[in-house]
Amino acid sequence: MGALRLGVLYSELGFGNNDKIVADNADKKTIDLLDGGFTLDDTDLETLTKYPQMRHGFFMERCVKGTDSITAGIDIMDGMELYAVEEHEELWDEILKRVYAQNKSGEYTNQPAPGFDHAMDGWMYVIQDRRQGEYFIKKHN
Repeated sequence: MGALRLGVLYSELGFGNNDKIVADNADKKTIDLLDGGFTLDDTDLETLTKYPQMRHGFFMERCVKGTDSITAGIDIMDGMELYAVEEHEELWDEILKRVYAQNKSGEYTNQPAPGFDHAMDGWMYVIQDRRQGEYFIKKHN
């Protein structure tokens, strides 16, 4: 999803300057645009008028990824009591179908197999950012 679509989505969800959005830091240009705000060089006047928060930008926090950050994040999550809404089918698919990689002998390792982890990654970034208490992912109406 591009920066413009994300900006519209965040605006429609009512996110403002005090609502932290933890983002994957892989796309620096998109995060910089969302953080710094949009101009007429980025979108049209109609969009900026309809979604004024897009001019000001959003509170973007780049997630921290260290060595073995995926394994570390899963270890943190495994030690927590987590809640997810039933309606988030993609997240539940990932939770229920988490697969670990196998070594050459066919034994499972402690490393998650790549792929099928997009929603879990976002959840993990938020948890690694907070690292305490209980966390709820709730659907905005």
